[in-house]
Amino acid sequence: MKIEKISDNIIKVTISLNDLEERNIDIQSLTYNTSAAQELIWDMMEQAENQYGFDFSNANIVFEPASDLTEGFIITITQLDEDTDFDSFNKYVKKKLKKNGLVVKQKGRRIIYPVRIIYGFNSIEDILNIVDKLYSLYSGESYLYKMKNKYYLLLKSTKAINYVQLESLLSEYGEKVFNTWFFEGYLNEHGQLMIEKGAIDVLNTYF
Repeated sequence: MKIEKISDNIIKVTISLNDLEERNIDIQSLTYNTSAAQELIWDMMEQAENQYGFDFSNANIVFEPASDLTEGFIITITQLDEDTDFDSFNKYVKKKLKKNGLVVKQKGRRIIYPVRIIYGFNSIEDILNIVDKLYSLYSGESYLYKMKNKYYLLLKSTKAINYVQLESLLSEYGEKVFNTWFFEGYLNEHGQLMIEKGAIDVLNTYF
């Protein structure tokens, strides 16, 4: 694990797959409320305090995960001012989304954040059982991966989506992956990309 100081309130933590293996943390447990994942986070913060004098005791903290296939996984930790109010915090998050190319749309007073969902399926037949309903319900990019005899459907969209209906349908045959940002990088490195961008369209049309 490597920690770098980017500015007075930002640090970058690089975590390799070897780091995870040494701690017996699998790629899906990083966002679960497990003792191993919590220990990793506390270790990151403790090292940052020891190396650079960061004090996280009374600060708002933003964790931003991203995958880097040459280095591993990167977590940017931003320490906001102690007196940062909720509105300022919300503006900060929306600014970061725009900066990273994730469009934030406003419709009236309702903020629509980008969809980024991954579900795992035991067989391609499980996906085919719901693909016709997905086709009419979902609008956006869709990717199909295969890894270790399991299939993964990645959905990316900046359009308004009925989350409840969409996830209810996906969960009929699939299992949600909760650490989307990390796992997407893991799939790109270790999985096989079978259909890019238009997986739902292709499966609905030809199968």
